[in-house]
Amino acid sequence: MSDEEWITVGRKEKRKSSKSSSKKAGSSSSPPPPPPSVALVTSTPKIINTEPFNANLQTMYYEIRKEIKENEKKMYDCSNINLVNYLIRRNDSLSEQQMMLLKQPQQIDSLQLICKKIDDMEQHLRKLRISKIKELDIWPGNRTQIEQAEFKDQLIVKYECGHPNQHTIKCMVLNAYFNPDVVRASHIWKYCTQGIGLTEFGLRYNDLNCYRNGLLMYTSIEQAFDRKELCFIYDPFQAKLILKILHKGDDGLMNSMILDKNDLKLYKNYTQFKDIDGKSLSLPKNVYPFRRLLNWHARCAHEYAKTKKWISTSDNFDDFYDLSDLVSLPGDDLNEEDII
Repeated sequence: MSDEEWITVGRKEKRKSSKSSSKKAGSSSSPPPPPPSVALVTSTPKIINTEPFNANLQTMYYEIRKEIKENEKKMYDCSNINLVNYLIRRNDSLSEQQMMLLKQPQQIDSLQLICKKIDDMEQHLRKLRISKIKELDIWPGNRTQIEQAEFKDQLIVKYECGHPNQHTIKCMVLNAYFNPDVVRASHIWKYCTQGIGLTEFGLRYNDLNCYRNGLLMYTSIEQAFDRKELCFIYDPFQAKLILKILHKGDDGLMNSMILDKNDLKLYKNYTQFKDIDGKSLSLPKNVYPFRRLLNWHARCAHEYAKTKKWISTSDNFDDFYDLSDLVSLPGDDLNEEDII
């Protein structure tokens, strides 16, 4: 090997030796600090200088604060720049969670205020609806003393209550014929309302004078109906409307006389109200009064009877308004005690 070749080899060996020594020196030195552009999160942000008042929120707050401090310690001891950056991002996220926890009580207060306003509004609407429902209890009220001849004639024809040979009218409860002056053409939904309230039941104002809004009843029965001392309910087994006496007891209706003295001579049966308790309403085939209105009257009459202690609070009946394809009656979503 020539002198020049030995010189070249010597230079290469020196280079290798210098690289090896520099690597050893580098391995024994401390890890390089994070780049100047990387900002370490060294403490809880200054803006978080308060604590949540809620115990559960406080626990969450302290757990987050504890994790932030632990992450700060890890960053000082970590030589992996990727891990350091992850811990920085994690602490940023935790700081945001702290901020949210501090804002939460304010949000809760706002929500509580909104909920209170909604509750107050619902209560107000509830009172208005209850007031409206009470207004729909139109019995008793101003009774129409003078009958409408056209309305009465319509009832006589539709319910087939005219006697074929005599000038008498059939009472639809007693199923017997009497002089026209003692059998009244009674509006179920009272004539004095002028039809106001009928729309609540899916009916129109002009249904007020429809024959289905009327019944032909003996005067004393019609008056008891108007006073809510009796009502009509539906018997599904008989598929008939049944009269139910509500004003019972010693001072009640049961032992009262139905007929006038003059009519007693003509008609011997059913002379007292107890005789017609449970009696079916006489109707032609497939001809019905507005059952939704009779159902509503029965509801109002039952509630009235309970307040008067004529019947027990557990005395109820099955609604039958659905026979008229009606979805519900006014106040079905309210509690019974609210309406009373």
